[in-house]
Amino acid sequence: MSYLNELTPEQRQQLTDKSQLARKAKSEANKQKKYKTIRAAVKAHCIGCIYDPLAGGTSIQQITNCPVTRCELYEWRPISKASSSKD
Repeated sequence: MSYLNELTPEQRQQLTDKSQLARKAKSEANKQKKYKTIRAAVKAHCIGCIYDPLAGGTSIQQITNCPVTRCELYEWRPISKASSSKD
């Protein structure tokens, strides 16, 4: 690893940035593989975005009431059966 000592600070930062990007890309690829269905992936996204375990209601109830209507997945979000029967 002696070659790292010969790098300028800018080169070290570039190397660090590229390494971080590679790790992030690998992590994203692994996340995509773990869901067996698109529905499961959308539900996981919504839970990660909107669910607050300290707030009232279940994750599905909170997702049903999601205020982020500009989200690309809004139309496909899981909603509670009580809400869907009202439509």
